[in-house]
Amino acid sequence: MAEKPIFVFPVPKSPFPTKGRFGEVGHQDWYRGLKKAVDLAEKTKGRVLVITGFKADGYMSEADCYQRVLKILGKAVRDLVVIEKGQETAEELEIAIELAKEKNARLIVISTFMHYPRVRWICRGQKIEHWMVFGLPRIREFFTDLLMWFAYPIIETAGKKEVFIEWVNKRRKGGKF
Repeated sequence: MAEKPIFVFPVPKSPFPTKGRFGEVGHQDWYRGLKKAVDLAEKTKGRVLVITGFKADGYMSEADCYQRVLKILGKAVRDLVVIEKGQETAEELEIAIELAKEKNARLIVISTFMHYPRVRWICRGQKIEHWMVFGLPRIREFFTDLLMWFAYPIIETAGKKEVFIEWVNKRRKGGKF
């Protein structure tokens, strides 16, 4: 019997725009998530998922950036599954969860420490393995993520998830962060 496929999904935290980021790239949260994804993919013989449709004005897309960094970290293109969809965390996680179900795959999710509570909430009831990484966050995202620890469960419980995602997608499709 064939082994169950494994997908390792580092929940995107954009390196762009670089404004507001500090410290060496190797210490930043988004990079640490990718590094952990490579480590876990190597240990489990899994494939790394890159799921993001975001592109900030004047920068390469998150998907292109992630692919370049993953290649530097040693992941061959054949070991990646790239889906250039999703602008918001919940949307990207839903794509990953559905893909894992469709392929009957084990899903390993990696999030930053500030993203962890929201990712945990979104993935509740799902059969996933969730890892957390520590790294330097963008200051603005630090406060946004802190707010979302409390706001997102309220948004979802109030039945406003689609309205929220639509609002985020409108901003991000316009190139705004």
